[in-house]
Amino acid sequence: MLRFIAIRFAQAVPVLLIISIVTFAMIKAVPGGPFDKEKKVPEEVERALNEYYHLDETTATQYWIWLKNVTTRGDFGPSMKYSNRSVNEIIAASFPISLQLGVMGICIALTLGLGAGIVASIRPNSAWDYIPMSFAMIGICVPRFVIGPLFMLMFAINWEWY
Repeated sequence: MLRFIAIRFAQAVPVLLIISIVTFAMIKAVPGGPFDKEKKVPEEVERALNEYYHLDETTATQYWIWLKNVTTRGDFGPSMKYSNRSVNEIIAASFPISLQLGVMGICIALTLGLGAGIVASIRPNSAWDYIPMSFAMIGICVPRFVIGPLFMLMFAINWEWY
């Protein structure tokens, strides 16, 4: 079992590397820069911003600096949207809420899924089997961007649970 886990972790490293390269390349392929929506700044301020965020370097050098900082120090760098904040600070501020939401979602899914599965296995080929299976298929087939707003409408607005 430990060998299996070690192999999976070893396989995860190149996958994460490829994902980070593709994501970085896609961000670089978008026209414009991170400061184009702002009002026009003086040339020396723009030069200082580019130097601070390493935007004056080549794309490969920018990626290498980012990868080195992430792998050696766990530093994702400064935020380009929020001044005087790092990406790590933004992640740390929202992580407890995301963790709580994820744990609650897993608990609800396990409770409903196990309960429906047990009932469906006790009464195969009956309504107790087909109804939960139908809901599961709907959950799989309908995209998240459709289910999310519908759940917000149902739970938050109509039933005022949140």
